[in-house]
Amino acid sequence: MTASFPRVLPRHALGCYVGAAALLYLFCAQLLATIDIWLLPRSLLVEMLRYRAMWLVFFLTLPTVGYLLWRGADIVAWWRAPAALTLDDHALHLGARTIAYADIASMRHLHNRDHLLLTLHSGERIRLRLAIWDDAWELADQLQDAVSGHLEADTRRKLQAGDTVAFGPLGLNVSGLLHKGQQIPWTAIDTIRTQSDSEGMETDETLIIVALGKTHKIDRSKIVNEPVMLACLRQYLPGA
Repeated sequence: MTASFPRVLPRHALGCYVGAAALLYLFCAQLLATIDIWLLPRSLLVEMLRYRAMWLVFFLTLPTVGYLLWRGADIVAWWRAPAALTLDDHALHLGARTIAYADIASMRHLHNRDHLLLTLHSGERIRLRLAIWDDAWELADQLQDAVSGHLEADTRRKLQAGDTVAFGPLGLNVSGLLHKGQQIPWTAIDTIRTQSDSEGMETDETLIIVALGKTHKIDRSKIVNEPVMLACLRQYLPGA
């Protein structure tokens, strides 16, 4: 089955660029006012510069502009992206480029930026910015399911052979989970859940594991091949 996801304008990124431009204009207006060049009404700037707090705002403007440009970088990716991204049964098609699912060695969902980071067996990294594609959540789900289908079988073979498989900050073997060098037996795990916290443009996704009364918190953006790990968890912890 083939699914196509058209390119869409990321409005949040456009908003970041507009905000950065406005702040930069205000910064220049305040700076040039000191040499009698007025980009805004003189009376307005004079009143603004009378407040001591405005000098703090003045010095914080450039870091804020830099942050907004960083957060709005999706607009540049949107400009350079092809008209659509397509998934079929065997590969991801990004413009003229075709990336077979079998060539993808790992994937990581950077929740805070809403990016999918794919690492190929060759070592090349491909960043998919979900905000620039229509129906981004469906795209992420379908792509992760397709890639997981290739990675899960290999992971299960390693587990059956007695190996510990690394998923970023977490390791998993037949005996339990490994976190910060500590083995957590399956029988000791009370609950596993996810938690989402949002503040402004920032979103934190956390995996919370409670075992023997101790809480372990893992940033989900650092977990490699999370869908594969969750599938394995369901095997060893049916109630997870």
